Formats: sequence, C-alpha cells, structure tokens
Amino acid sequence: MFSPSNSDPEEDGPEPVPGQPPIKHILNSLDYALQPIVDVGTGVVYGYEAQIRNCIRTGASSTDDLLNQAHAQGFLPHLETALLRKAATKFMALRTAKGTKLFFKLDGRGLGENEDPRMNMDAILVEYGLAEKPGLPGVFRPPSGNPE
Repeated sequence: MFSPSNSDPEEDGPEPVPGQPPIKHILNSLDYALQPIVDVGTGVVYGYEAQIRNCIRTGASSTDDLLNQAHAQGFLPHLETALLRKAATKFMALRTAKGTKLFFKLDGRGLGENEDPRMNMDAILVEYGLAEKPGLPGVFRPPSGNPE
C-alpha cells in the first residue's frame, strides 16, 4: 500500500521499513501548510488550519486516501497522534501564530478503542504549550507574549 508509484524518485520521501507501520516514512514525507483563518470583517487572523501536504510522496493520492490506508493497516491512531505533533511543531515555529488557535482535523475512526493514543492528545497540547492543562478540548493556542 504505502509505496510510491508513477512518481519522480527525487520527489519521493524516504522508503518505509519493511514489516513496520510506515509512520516514520509518512512523517518524513509529509509537510503541513498552515492556512490562516481570517475574520472577514476585521481582517484579524483567528487561527491556522493545519493542512497535510505531499501525500503523493507516501504513495497515497490524497489525505483521505492516506488516512484510509492507515486505518486499513491498523495504525491510524498512532499516525494521527504523530501528525498532531508534527502540526504543533510547525505551528509553534510560526511567529504570526502567537495568540491564535491551531485547527487540526482528526479522522477519529475507532476513537477510544484498544488503548487509543489519541485519548491523550490533550497531554500533547500541554507539552507543546498549546493548552494549560490536560482536559481542555478545543484550546489549541500558543502562549501570548513577545516573539523570540
């Protein structure tokens, strides 16, 4: 499944490791675009939506295809947790994101089943400074203050 086909080898990401879920391969191949969400009336940026880019480098034709394949192969919960970390890292590096919110799309199939790591995503938000304490759903904003 996750193998590039009919693509330029120079544009392909690193090869997946046989016998292991290709999460590292996927993370190294993907990037996030942070699309500003703007209040049309004031022009103020309210937040940024994390949009997955470069799915073709993973062998998937789209974001939906990527998530469908991860679900079919049984590692969607671990992939989504890793994707949140990748999106949060990019968001925190964006100076203009200070005081705004991160919008992260979660597929959520099977959410909460079989020791699902996505049930601890709030701890990831705390780790990255996007929430003050675990248990605050929807609070995805970096601490305000002066950019470094």
